[in-house]
Amino acid sequence: MKRNRELVAEHIVVRRGERAILDDVSLSLAPGELVAILGANGAGKSTLLRVLSGELAPSSGAVRLLGRPLARWSTRELACRRACVHPPRAIEFPFTVAELVALGRHPHAPNPELDHRCVCEAMQLARVEHLAKREQSGLSSGERQRVELARALAQLGRPDPARPTWLLLDEPSANLDLAHALVLLERLRELARAGVGVALIIHDVSLALRVADRIVLLAEGRALAEGPPRLLVERPELFLAGFGVHAEVVVHPQGGWPVVLPTRAAAPENAPS
Repeated sequence: MKRNRELVAEHIVVRRGERAILDDVSLSLAPGELVAILGANGAGKSTLLRVLSGELAPSSGAVRLLGRPLARWSTRELACRRACVHPPRAIEFPFTVAELVALGRHPHAPNPELDHRCVCEAMQLARVEHLAKREQSGLSSGERQRVELARALAQLGRPDPARPTWLLLDEPSANLDLAHALVLLERLRELARAGVGVALIIHDVSLALRVADRIVLLAEGRALAEGPPRLLVERPELFLAGFGVHAEVVVHPQGGWPVVLPTRAAAPENAPS
């Protein structure tokens, strides 16, 4: 069955006290697919990603990877199949970039030749190979973000359609300049073509529409819409409901992809809370 080859979240509810952070949200992520998770601040995007990764247990609902509940995967097994990229945090130890990226190989059985190749390839893909000998404490926030991506790529290893893997990213382009953000998204698109299931939270809707196979729009903890990127083109009212803005969508004159132009913020009573 197809769903036995996917990462699937079904009817997820996450509560904090009386408040539902996520309320009956379902999402599937197939190998070779890039899904962009969109929504205003506080919509539940990061919480959904943490549930998908197994970092957070939902109040109700279930998450399955390859047909098996996440709770039945060992920590090591799960780490070999999915990797997460969160906003970079300060690390107290004096690791070099190469040492930090190599930590991604920890879940795997030691194989010096394979580990070295995976680390080198990951640094090249993330464009941090020139930083290999630098201590991570001296990096900019954008450089640390790219190093985090390299660590996750080293963790997953080379894409293999016979052994699908998943990459989950929380705002991976947030600290990057425009050139590095574009390169990052191109790399993620290439990984998806190679068979990796990719889910990312991203605030730049135009970039999401450019690279995603599918978008999921959250609003106040619920899935407001899900479908191909053209869904936001065909239903511009979703910008008001999901982001609290009026927007116009135009077609890029050279690339042909949709570009979102916010025109004005909604009145307070119509903005997402």
